[in-house]
Amino acid sequence: MKQNRQFMQATIFCVFILQLFFYSCKKDSHEYSVAPEFDEYVQRFRVEANKRGLTFDFQKSGLIIEFTNDLGKFDGMCHYEKPIRIQIDKTAWDKYGKYSNGDLLREKLIFHELGHGFLGRKHKNDLFQTGDWVSMMHGGNGELPSDGRKSWNINYRRMRRDYYIDELFNPTTAFPLWATENHTFKADSIMTAVFTESFIDNGNHWSIGIGDSSISSINNGLYSFQNISKHQSYYVAKTISVDKTKNFSFEIDLKLISVSDDKDCGIVWGGNSGSNLYYFKMTNDKRFKVGNYSNFGWYIEVPNNAIKPSDYNKLVVCHFDSIFYLFINDVYVYQTDYDGFFGDIFGFQLQPQTTVLVDKMQISYITSGAFKVDILPVEISKETFKGTLPDINSQLTN
Repeated sequence: MKQNRQFMQATIFCVFILQLFFYSCKKDSHEYSVAPEFDEYVQRFRVEANKRGLTFDFQKSGLIIEFTNDLGKFDGMCHYEKPIRIQIDKTAWDKYGKYSNGDLLREKLIFHELGHGFLGRKHKNDLFQTGDWVSMMHGGNGELPSDGRKSWNINYRRMRRDYYIDELFNPTTAFPLWATENHTFKADSIMTAVFTESFIDNGNHWSIGIGDSSISSINNGLYSFQNISKHQSYYVAKTISVDKTKNFSFEIDLKLISVSDDKDCGIVWGGNSGSNLYYFKMTNDKRFKVGNYSNFGWYIEVPNNAIKPSDYNKLVVCHFDSIFYLFINDVYVYQTDYDGFFGDIFGFQLQPQTTVLVDKMQISYITSGAFKVDILPVEISKETFKGTLPDINSQLTN
């Protein structure tokens, strides 16, 4: 009898432990633990889902999003557990927060991981002909584009953001116009020059001579600027008054001479210092990059055969109805929203140990034939505005 009583007590104890175990598992499977830094982006995901007829109650289903310092080359990782557990690399998160586009890059990171966990999305590494990703779900260890682009290299802004969120919730979303359109510069457009430089002389007072890390001169209609620094990029520019409420074009004919084909040079505009200039750059291994120095990395880096290596190339940016349209040697290559203008600097930039030969520079108002153009007085700085650019190589370390 005593043995039976002990057996019953042991059995009851085991049943209690099992009940406690299953209760704990059930409770844990619905745990909601989202670090405060991520909560706003989780709520944005719910709002965007609601717009598209989907409802998520993460408090009920459970969700864990936490920081870690152990993801290696990844910025985030989704674990298919109950509940879904997402880890975010703390170093990457903090790095994004230092830049003007950091909020959107953080949003994209959280949306991407939630797409894995709650939408069943796998990685999708397709590209449009423009070079843009087809989906924000790019990445992973799968087959990536052969051009070696990075996970942050996505133009996730404005009209592109709208498309990428649509595609996140509906992979059959139609391709957007910005990925399928082709543009030509209309032959009947009226162009009224605001500023023209042919370097016949130095009437516009460009910097010439030998500096601490540069050598510059004007000879035979060419402006030569050599950056002999091993580490520092430069921009060379003028402050030019342009009515930015109007449509205008900015073009430079230039040639890049560099110690390696992956070095870049290009045009800069629309800022008041090296920290907020827009740029449109090219390399001799036939790539172009578009971005703004206030942002983390560039909007996009794309291989393009319109570039003529080690030869003169005409780079043109057309500001038309709040969109930048970009051309290389009269071939349309890309378009992107602009984020407003921060200043009146127009010029070019070059990386360390490169030389740029500039043949022509021109800024013009552009309009259709019937449009009347009111030209503002042009104010040009008497001295070259020469400065340094952010060390973007440090930005790109993941």
